Order: sequence, then structure tokens, then C-alpha cells
Amino acid sequence: LFRLIYSCGLRASEAANLKCNHVDFTGGVITIRAGKNGKDRLVPLSDSTAKCMQQYHQRFHDSACKDKYFFKGKYKNKLTRHKIYKWFRICLEAAGIHHLGRGKGPREHDLRHSFCVHSLKKMQEQGRDLYASLPVLSTYIGHASTNATQHYLRLTAEFYPDVMEQVDKKCSGVIPSVEVSTNETH
Repeated sequence: LFRLIYSCGLRASEAANLKCNHVDFTGGVITIRAGKNGKDRLVPLSDSTAKCMQQYHQRFHDSACKDKYFFKGKYKNKLTRHKIYKWFRICLEAAGIHHLGRGKGPREHDLRHSFCVHSLKKMQEQGRDLYASLPVLSTYIGHASTNATQHYLRLTAEFYPDVMEQVDKKCSGVIPSVEVSTNETH
């Protein structure tokens, strides 16, 4: 579950809502139905992620599971976001990673953020035109616009300043800067 969220940049709710018939092992693609904003989208799987998902499917499902949820919850119902959050906390604890408190992270949604930051870094390293790539990434992860992807650019600036230098050269003006007033209350 967490490998899928990270390797495809999914929202936890999208992974929870995934049904067996949304996974195409032959084509290596999953279909996200009615994601945020009610949008459907196709998401390619890496070979290794597809193989893991196929192994999971063979272990936990029979051939007649087409309309059942891919990741089962208690009593074979759909997983909830709350259960995914609890499992993530268990994984953090087992890995010796301290949780900073509810809403402060690490959170399972941070896997999606990491996917985006790593994708931007990889595009920059490959010499891709970030002006053209940003809308592709935005669509891939199911954002309604590149403005919604702005948060990931802030994360990228923190960890990969060279990516931001390229973005500034190619994309200045695409995402307007926002001036923060010192009088604002957060």
C-alpha cells in the first residue's frame, strides 16, 4: 500500500478506493476513479510495483474479486484513511522514526509529496524542460492546475535548490509569488 502511494504519487484515499478491476497487470496501469475533484486518471506502474501488486492480488484475492476493493480492511471491507494513518504510524514506530504529533508528520501523505519532489528532481537531472514538465506532473498526480502543485515546489526549493534555479529560468511567472504580510494570523 505505501509503496503504491509513494511510487505513483497517490493520495491515501485513492489507494483505499482502488478496486481489483482498476488494476491492469498486463498493461501496468491503474485507473483512479473519481479522485479529488471527481476526476478519473490513468497511472502507470513501475515493473517492480506491478509485480508486488500482482503478488498481493494472488495472495489475498480470488479471480472473482473484480468489483472488490484491492486493499482490504477489517472484515474484507474497504480500508479507511484512519486505518491507513494508523498503519503508517505502526511502520514509523517499527522503523524508529518519531512522529511529531497529529498534523505535523510524518504522515502517509508525505509519501505523495516525496514522489513529487523526487519527480521534479529527476526531470531536472534529465535536462527536461520544467516549463513543459510541471503541467504534466500536475495532471499525473490529479491536481486541477499547476497552482495546486506550488506546495511541492516549495519543498523542492528546500532540498534541491538547483531544481528551483531551473524552474526560475524557465517558469518565472507561471506560478505567481505570494507576499506574506507580517500582520497575518495563521
